[in-house]
Amino acid sequence: MENHLKILILEDNLSDADLIQRLLNKETQSFEFCLATNKIGFETALKEFSPDVIISDYSLPQFNASEALKITRLWSLHIPFILVTGTVSEEIAVNMIKSGADDYILKDRLKRLPGAIAAAVKQRETEIEKKKKNEELKENEKKYRNLVERISDVFIALDINWHFSYANKKAEELFNKPIDYLMGKDIRSELNEQDHTIFFDPFLLAMQKQENLYLKNYSVTFGKWLETNIYPSTSGISVYIRDITQQKVSEENLKALENEITLQKIQEQKKITRAVLIAQENERNHLGQELHDNVNQILTGAKIFLSIAGNKNVTVKELIKYPVELIDSSISEIRLLCHRMVTPIIDINLEDVILDLIQTLTNKGTIQTTFIYDVHKKLISDDLKLNIFRIIQEQINNIQKYAEAKNVTISIQENNKEITVITSDDGKGFNVNLKRGGIGISNIINRTESFNGTISIESSIGNGCKTQINIPY
Repeated sequence: MENHLKILILEDNLSDADLIQRLLNKETQSFEFCLATNKIGFETALKEFSPDVIISDYSLPQFNASEALKITRLWSLHIPFILVTGTVSEEIAVNMIKSGADDYILKDRLKRLPGAIAAAVKQRETEIEKKKKNEELKENEKKYRNLVERISDVFIALDINWHFSYANKKAEELFNKPIDYLMGKDIRSELNEQDHTIFFDPFLLAMQKQENLYLKNYSVTFGKWLETNIYPSTSGISVYIRDITQQKVSEENLKALENEITLQKIQEQKKITRAVLIAQENERNHLGQELHDNVNQILTGAKIFLSIAGNKNVTVKELIKYPVELIDSSISEIRLLCHRMVTPIIDINLEDVILDLIQTLTNKGTIQTTFIYDVHKKLISDDLKLNIFRIIQEQINNIQKYAEAKNVTISIQENNKEITVITSDDGKGFNVNLKRGGIGISNIINRTESFNGTISIESSIGNGCKTQINIPY
């Protein structure tokens, strides 16, 4: 939370407004307050006071919190909005949250208010950061498209069904067809049959092998000599075409230009991916802390009240026995979930957090674990440490769920400016050539590639699994 927060209180009961101010003034946080008791005062305060947080009673004469929230959002003010009221039905509270309120608190539980304010402000900060990263991603995509439009080559993109998904102005000139006409068309319908062998067969081969191809052929369709570069991906192919009938262009210079464009986009994507991963970790930590500090306290309070009721009546005590057990189980599950979600993001001791993670395997009693760690603490950044931790966490989760292993070895070592992470088990293994439905391996691959790393997976039915990851530092 910032050092100073401006709080707008919408409340027609001056005693309650004073109670809220006195409660917040006890905090170490510095607050500035503005009180509004009706719609006109509220709208004026939004314009002139520019609050950081809004605290609103639900019902006021001729005005209520629902209307206040609607005004705030219609004005595109993404200010944390907390409902503080004496009594409100669960349906009203749920509708307020769905409409964009950040929290609601009953007036007899005002002690939760400082924490709710801190959580709401933190959540807004996280949303702003996400929005900023998304805007950066869109801007980078826009720059890339502008760059493609400025180059002198024809550029087209085809999906896996060979339909046009993108074409620049140069492509419009080459095919002598409007871009709107080309979009969605099968490229084979736009090529002379003789060109199917020259162009389409290499397209198919590039997709099958997932390898870039370079061609230099005469096209019957266009009546020109064309130099073609094909770049496949899992979602289709990108094709650069240059007319070399009247001119000769150095192949090396063309490839250099195209590779530079591709590498720039890849590196920008990796930077954005790393930024998103950091934002996700911050959000995980925030959510884990909220579950631990607030939800568990609520559950503990509910258990205490049930126990008190049970102590007064033997019949009630027997009736609430099972609900109390369910509450205890919920508290334990939340604590376990919070432990997995909340991880330090600065000054990380990678060896210690991995050992703590491995303990979850050891506690099962049926899995023997060997851990090898040989990395100088100062060599790698906290971002990379956290990334390695999440990769191993995902692998351990997969082993627990699917492997049925008895022995697991985890090794983290440095060598020639690379961190090598090897995880192996003697479980039931799997066919690496079959498409797998889970997102675990995809997450591991994405995290590895975002740090310019490489990954190899060796496994077969009945022979366990070995994953090796190399990440430069």
